[in-house]
Amino acid sequence: MLTTQHPMLIFWGPDHLCFYNDAFARSLGPEKDPAGLGAPAKVMWRETWDEITGPQIQHVMSGRGATWHENQLVPIDRHGVRDEVYWTYSFNPINHPEAPTGVGGVLVICTETTHQVKSEQHERAESARAHVNLKETHHRVKNNLMTIMAIVGLERRKLDNPELRQSLDRIRARLDSFAQLYEMMLVADDEDAVDAGQYIRRLCEKLSEITMSGSTTKVDCRVQTISVYLNPDDAISLGAIAVELTSNAVTHAFQDRNSGVIDVRLLRDGDDFSLIICDDGIGDNERAHEQSSSSTGIGMELVKHYAQSLDGSLTTEASESGTTVTLRFPASREVAAT
Repeated sequence: MLTTQHPMLIFWGPDHLCFYNDAFARSLGPEKDPAGLGAPAKVMWRETWDEITGPQIQHVMSGRGATWHENQLVPIDRHGVRDEVYWTYSFNPINHPEAPTGVGGVLVICTETTHQVKSEQHERAESARAHVNLKETHHRVKNNLMTIMAIVGLERRKLDNPELRQSLDRIRARLDSFAQLYEMMLVADDEDAVDAGQYIRRLCEKLSEITMSGSTTKVDCRVQTISVYLNPDDAISLGAIAVELTSNAVTHAFQDRNSGVIDVRLLRDGDDFSLIICDDGIGDNERAHEQSSSSTGIGMELVKHYAQSLDGSLTTEASESGTTVTLRFPASREVAAT
C-alpha cells in the first residue's frame, strides 16, 4: 500500500483512524496532511462526516459489504478554501476475527476525478449555451423571413396583373418553406434531424393558404406522409421540391376548371424514398407542353438542383386523368433521430 502509486486510505478500529499512502496525500492540502495520519476519521473528514464519510464507513463496518461510488462529490477543506473534489472509489471491508462484526477496518481504493468531472460540466454548460444561441438564431431567421413574406404580400396587393401576383405567391411559398423549417427546429430537441413527413404536411397546409387564396378554382390538397428524418439541408431540398411541384400543379393543372385535387405522398419504396405529386388536371399533350415550357424557368431549375442535391431522380407521367411527378432518392440519406 505504501509504495503503490494508486491512492489508498485505511480507516482502522472503532475510531476509524486514518492511514494513507503518498499517492493519496497528493490530493490533500496542508490542513490535512500530515496532521491527518493517525487521526480519527470524524476529525479528519469533519466537513463530510455526517452526510458522506460517516454513513459509508458504518455501512462497511456493520458487515453489509463493500460499496462503490463513481464521481462522488467529497468536498475537502484545502489551501484555505472548501474545494469541490470528485472521487471514484470503493469502500472495502478489512476482515478481523476479533471485531464484533468481523470487520476491523475499511480499505479505500480511490482516484480523484475532479478534472474530468469539471471538464464534462464545462462542456455541458458550453453545449447548453450553444443550444440556446442556436435556438435564438433560428428564431431571428424565422422572424426575418416572415417579415420579408409580409413585405412581398403587401406589394402583391398593389398589382392587378394575375401573372405577377402568381409569381409573388410562389416567392412567398418559397420563403415560407424556409420559415417553416426554422420554426420546426426552434421547438425540436434535435436540430440535426428534421421529420420531413411533418415538414411536408406543414408546407402543403401553408401553401394552400398562400397560392390558393383569391383563386376561383377550389383545389383539394391531400397529404399522406411517413416520418422520414433528414438533416436540415436535405429537408430544405425536399421541401423546396414539394413547394415548386405543388405550386406548378396549382398554376397549370386546373385551367378553366372550378375544382381539382392534388395528392402529395412521401413513402418508402425499397431502398428509396419517393415524393409523389399527383393531380387530376390537364394531363394530355397540352399539359405536357406546359411542363416542357416551364422546365426552363426558375421553378423547374430549382427542382432539378434540389433533386441532384438529394442524389435523386425525377420522372413525369402525363395522361388524360392528370399528371404525376415522382422524386426518388436514396433511403440511406435518412439520419438517426434522438
